[in-house]
Amino acid sequence: MLNANILNLTDPALREKSERYESFRDGGGGMVLKEDVILKEVEINPEGEGVKLKVLKDGGFAEGTFRAMELPEDWADQGSLKTSILNGPTRVKVEVSLLGARNRMVERHWVDAGERLELEFDLRDLPLIAGRRPPYQPTGLRLKVQWGETYATDGALLVENMQWKATENNEPVEITWEGAQLLEKGEGDRPVVDRFGQRISGEWPTKIHSAEHFESVKAEEEAWLKEQSEPEGRSSYGGDTTLPRQEATGFFHVKEVDGVWWYVDPEGYLFWSVGTTGIRVSDTTLLEGCEGFFEELPEREGSFAPFYDPPIGSPANDGKGKEVVSFYLLNVLRKYGSLEAWRDRVIQRFKIWGYNTFGNWSDELMMAQKSVPHTRSLSSRFDKWRFNNRMPDVFDGDWEKAFDEYLEGIVSNQKDNPWLLGYFVDNEMPWGGVAKKFLDCEPDAAIRTAFANWAEEHYEGDLATFNADFGWSLGAFGEAADKSPEDLPTDGKGEEACVAFAGYYAEHYFEKVNRLLKKHDPNHLYLGCRFVRRRPLDGICVAAGNHCDVVTVNCYSMIPDPEEFGAWHRSTGRPIQIGEHHLPLESERQRPPLYPAFTSDERRVGYERFLRVFSEQPYSLGAHWFQHADQNATGRPSDGENQTVGFVDITDRPHPDLVGAAMAVTRNMYQWHKDSNP
Repeated sequence: MLNANILNLTDPALREKSERYESFRDGGGGMVLKEDVILKEVEINPEGEGVKLKVLKDGGFAEGTFRAMELPEDWADQGSLKTSILNGPTRVKVEVSLLGARNRMVERHWVDAGERLELEFDLRDLPLIAGRRPPYQPTGLRLKVQWGETYATDGALLVENMQWKATENNEPVEITWEGAQLLEKGEGDRPVVDRFGQRISGEWPTKIHSAEHFESVKAEEEAWLKEQSEPEGRSSYGGDTTLPRQEATGFFHVKEVDGVWWYVDPEGYLFWSVGTTGIRVSDTTLLEGCEGFFEELPEREGSFAPFYDPPIGSPANDGKGKEVVSFYLLNVLRKYGSLEAWRDRVIQRFKIWGYNTFGNWSDELMMAQKSVPHTRSLSSRFDKWRFNNRMPDVFDGDWEKAFDEYLEGIVSNQKDNPWLLGYFVDNEMPWGGVAKKFLDCEPDAAIRTAFANWAEEHYEGDLATFNADFGWSLGAFGEAADKSPEDLPTDGKGEEACVAFAGYYAEHYFEKVNRLLKKHDPNHLYLGCRFVRRRPLDGICVAAGNHCDVVTVNCYSMIPDPEEFGAWHRSTGRPIQIGEHHLPLESERQRPPLYPAFTSDERRVGYERFLRVFSEQPYSLGAHWFQHADQNATGRPSDGENQTVGFVDITDRPHPDLVGAAMAVTRNMYQWHKDSNP
């Protein structure tokens, strides 16, 4: 047994900053610099062997992330963590989280006045909160205290632990965190994932328990699907046959009708695109170094070999030469016997749900069918020609030649396909850093020369003014090509010039991508680059609007804020497609992420609200949920992302909350969008 010294929280010397890896709500993760002890609206004082916390903020919440405790760095031999909290004179809600790099173990309890709360965390699931970081090294403990009343506004989604209001005579509260203990585990491995890829420790109504169970749930869904009907008034492609028909071109195009933007399907019917991304079996999880996490794995030889090397497409996030396995593929073949039978079931579901699009990153098998329109994903980013980590150096003639050849091999044979909605090119590039990091590249990169030439033209040959604005003393404009990102100005006219160059770069990027794409396929839409997070500089938005048929934005807000998206539309002049969005599920299926997750009921309400709000915007064209199937509980090989964000789970059972929400939305979305107020 090991005791944690809670009193260390009172030592100011321990409140330094250190780097740690944290996952991001809108995908991926990265190193962040944070204080080792974070106290928000909290005072702390020694109290015996513990610490008394006085929560100061009326009617809100306080939280502290505690990493300064005397605990071992490696918890591989620890079986559980015990901690206790003594409440003061006010009834409060206490949330204690054991944090990992990607997820967390969490306990939430209402505690009466004077009551002692004793908690014990089973540490079996430590690998499920670590991502690709060391599996038995949690990053901290966090304590939240909340009181008052939860509330929702405008009938909005009520999110437990997020929205609170004060009660009358609300005063600061006090609790005492009395200590923590680590208890050693017994001998042997304790697997965290069963043979179906499900979390062992959890239990939920739709969990699969045997191979025979697969057969019964398959039959149950077949019976349910037979009882359902597809939305009325749909064209062959999923457009609305009750709305005014437009010119049929044989391919999808976009059109503004009475101030409202639409896709127009190949038959001329107005179309609003909904569906999921990633309809594929190629999502994998890493085996190397993780063997003890799995209860049972298929044999690596003979007929089971495909489970380790998915035959369709390429794994979305491969193991870079390390052994990986796909539990979703394994379960699909257990359930249906073939990938073709699985494809047919997905199509049948989509028709009933009212979904009309297979979104980004779907398997080739899904893009070859002729029942549901689809999008394709392309990339202009090659390792040899790039700057700022993931931005293509479009000024390099060799890049342009390579991209041209790449497109010829992929899109030329798609130009006559009426089921193709269009092409996304690239995804979530770091546009926010273009004005500051365009010199973050190799010494011989073409963008350096392009910048020097642009500067000479932009300043009309006035080197003295250029030097003054940038704080340099160059003898010629060409010497600007030798500078580094650290040399660029961060304010004044020099910064304004960098912003202007970012727009110049964006104009070249979007123009060349569009021109080369349409060279090989003039019939289909260029759906943009899938922006994410904040709207970038106006010059970048203008360039996107000049050359994209559709501007795509990936949105991980609770709702697609009309004011924010209206600004996207005004700055680009183009209609907007949401490339991906989701609400993570909090349930027994998986340990929740570091950011907010939601119950089934909350997701149902939240999904309907998200789609209704966006469909009521006249510039909107649709929204795609990320992703089709839940991620592997043990995470994807690249970064360990492992959330329950699918429309179906890892055993290919649909999430009822999302199915119900989708069916409610798709029966109304065309009318909602038609009634948009331009």
